[in-house]
Amino acid sequence: MKKIFFSLCLFASVANAQEAKPYEMNVNGVKVIVVPSGNDIVQIDMVVKGGVQNYTADQAGIEKLALKA
Repeated sequence: MKKIFFSLCLFASVANAQEAKPYEMNVNGVKVIVVPSGNDIVQIDMVVKGGVQNYTADQAGIEKLALKA
């Protein structure tokens, strides 16, 4: 009986523990996607749009310099 009660309590707690949905916000013109979690750990992933599509042929090679700035 104790095992059944424990199993029901465990199932109820897992079913109740739902994470919040991710949302977007803008910080000084930078798009930030926030994915809330239930712990105190912070993870930051940064994505930079780059490549030759952003520069003309006479600016070839400037991207490495732009990323260092």
